[in-house]
Amino acid sequence: MATEDQAEALFKRGIQLINGDDMRQNFAEAAKCFRLAADHGSAEAQGCLGMLYMNGTGVKQDYTNALKWLRLAVEGGNHAAYHGLGNLYLEGHGVRKDETEAARCYRIAADCGFDESQLYLGILCAEGKGVPKDPVQAFMWFS
Repeated sequence: MATEDQAEALFKRGIQLINGDDMRQNFAEAAKCFRLAADHGSAEAQGCLGMLYMNGTGVKQDYTNALKWLRLAVEGGNHAAYHGLGNLYLEGHGVRKDETEAARCYRIAADCGFDESQLYLGILCAEGKGVPKDPVQAFMWFS
């Protein structure tokens, strides 16, 4: 069983493989590193693995696995993973489409400073999807 330090090292290796830091980008190998780290409780790796499954990057696209890993990530305290959950709920991938739940997920990630969630939440506020239409709130999230 990997220790917490080993899981962290595997997560960091996965990030290096995604970014191509001093090596060629290799999403499939990154997914393997994330999987090993995720299996040993790394919430960051669980979130990354969930996003890879959601997008079909380095692994076969699989919304069921995306949902599984993103939920584990948020349970482990990875609030950025709420953005991925928001995407799944907004599009109805692997779950029943639910704009209200998407907005809730984006709000949690946005409140933690996740820029992309702030943008998506602003769009939902502007369009009145999942939340009351509110151009002032939309502007706030866009700013």
